[in-house]
Amino acid sequence: MAEKTAQQREGAPAPPPQQQVLSIRVTEALRYRLEHLKKMHFNKTGESISTSEVAKLLLESARDDRLEFVKLMAEPMKSLLNARRKVESMLPLSQSE
Repeated sequence: MAEKTAQQREGAPAPPPQQQVLSIRVTEALRYRLEHLKKMHFNKTGESISTSEVAKLLLESARDDRLEFVKLMAEPMKSLLNARRKVESMLPLSQSE
């Protein structure tokens, strides 16, 4: 601890905060898609990147409407009932609904 304080006093930059790690199981289809995206990235840029980097890019590029769709599909019956109530009340539906 005293060593870090001494480094900071000397003007050395503080180490970047460590990112959290998330481990998930993916289907064969998703793994295939990620591998395909890796190849596309390599063909486009000439850089090789890891599967986790591709997944991160994919998640970061997800639009809000896709995320809303995923939330709706988590509870399909509840989502359908809410959409029906909106229609009956003449309220507009979102594109995901």
